[in-house]
Amino acid sequence: MPNPDEIDAPIGTFDHLLAEVFSRIALALGSTDGP
Repeated sequence: MPNPDEIDAPIGTFDHLLAEVFSRIALALGSTDGP
């Protein structure tokens, strides 16, 4: 029996990738804004 997480893998992977990219951009902006 397939796992529901595996069925939603493409969407879940996209959401995770988008969140990772956003966090990296925020981290980069934060580091440049910092002292």
